[in-house]
Amino acid sequence: MIARREHKLKLKEERKIAEEAFAERERLRNEALDLARQEHEGKEDERISALDADLPQDDPRRKMRDFDEKSFLRKWDAENAKVEVPPVVVDDVDNDYDISESENKE
Repeated sequence: MIARREHKLKLKEERKIAEEAFAERERLRNEALDLARQEHEGKEDERISALDADLPQDDPRRKMRDFDEKSFLRKWDAENAKVEVPPVVVDDVDNDYDISESENKE
């Protein structure tokens, strides 16, 4: 009985650690996405400013290209392992209660 409770506590602790690792991975993923988007915008600004000044403002080459978020995230996910969060641990409800040593001797 005590071993089962200890096992449930261990499973809960493992789930908590996995949830924290999952949250950290998501934070890093979002930071990397923001950084990549900023780098893309900077490169696009440089590319557009380097174009010939004689080009009309409505020329399609002056338009900023879209950032490929799906491609970036697919690559980032491939390079960084996903964190599997175990299922929620449900406590056993079976009318167990602790018996002290003195009660056990009686």
